[in-house]
Amino acid sequence: MVEPQAGRFALLTTAVSHGPSVRFDRDNNSWVQSHEGLVRPTCMALAPDSSLIIADHGTPMEATWSPRVRKGVWQILPLGRYRFSGVPGVPSKPSRLGPADWNLEFPVAVVTDAALPWNFFVLDRVASPASQALYRLTSPNFSAAVRLPGATGGALGMIWPVAMARDNNSHLLILDRGTSPPSGAPSAPKIIDVDVSVTPVRITSRNLTPAKVVEPLSLLVLTNGDLIIGDGREQNAATPGDLVRIDRSNPLTWVESRLLAPLEGHNPLTAPVAVVREDAAHLFVLDVGLKPILPPSGTPFIRIIAEPAAVYRVDLSQAPPTIVRASESRGLVFPTGMVLEKDKLYICDLGEYSDPNFSGALPAVWRARPYEFGVVVHFSSQRPTTQKQRRQIVNDINEVIAKQKPAHVAATFVYAAV
Repeated sequence: MVEPQAGRFALLTTAVSHGPSVRFDRDNNSWVQSHEGLVRPTCMALAPDSSLIIADHGTPMEATWSPRVRKGVWQILPLGRYRFSGVPGVPSKPSRLGPADWNLEFPVAVVTDAALPWNFFVLDRVASPASQALYRLTSPNFSAAVRLPGATGGALGMIWPVAMARDNNSHLLILDRGTSPPSGAPSAPKIIDVDVSVTPVRITSRNLTPAKVVEPLSLLVLTNGDLIIGDGREQNAATPGDLVRIDRSNPLTWVESRLLAPLEGHNPLTAPVAVVREDAAHLFVLDVGLKPILPPSGTPFIRIIAEPAAVYRVDLSQAPPTIVRASESRGLVFPTGMVLEKDKLYICDLGEYSDPNFSGALPAVWRARPYEFGVVVHFSSQRPTTQKQRRQIVNDINEVIAKQKPAHVAATFVYAAV
């Protein structure tokens, strides 16, 4: 959580610090859980009751070195409290939303509406585009995860969805990256409009201009109906990120404008994974600081750009826009989502990022086990280092960890081969 204040870098504080409660059963050589909790949050939305709806990727199915924490969706109440189970006669524990047999693969976006009772929608990205799924759950119990009639993978036409937002007409807008992984054929990014007020849902889509929107990461709907897309731009070059405005005042002809293109050499953004509206002239942008999609050299720890993740404030009233960092440059690892509730920004952080599709490496899921923390070191081609320098950096950090960590804590140090 961060509370931006003019003229200073706001401090990042932890709103939810407790994950699963687990212990290792040496007699059975296995992990035992007393209750589950957030492990790898992938996206979040603000509910009408000011709670947070957060999707969690759990632990990788391939991982055998940690307790199994399944994927799911959690409701975090004000003050960082989990929603607890309310089953009579059963001790209360942090409880997921939805049915116990709800099998998600990669929940990539959650969106709430303003209905009574209110709903939230979950977009699940799966390996097969034909099997992509869109679910609706309804308050107050969220007991059923209803797959929206007509919202089949084939009808939605998604290849690699990355974000979703509620339009001003209460439709759902899905931002599709378009271009499939390197082994697939390229296609244009697009906006998919899903009218959820009818059954079956009504779906339309519109392609975006690939030269204007290169690597879309996030989506925001403004009050006048315009869209803002956070764009990571080219992943194989030290190109800064961008914000692309989509003027939809003419329904037949959308106008796409790169807002930050004039800021040559003065644009600190790299990968804007979330954008929220502060007021009519200002946006808050959550930036990862890494080129996230295609890490070079086959490893997630060597990057073209490697900067600290942070929140930035963009002033659109200036020509060209101005960008200033609004948060401290520490405390975040690989943030994936952000919402604004009154004067506070809530951020979900995935933790160490490693995509087996590109790197062949499984992520280390430190939050799944007790008394453990990790350190990840990225090297950047923008700051060339010799092999001797890299080894010295690694040794220095190892010494700091050994001296400063609590005695009962296990530390994992992850870095590129040096």
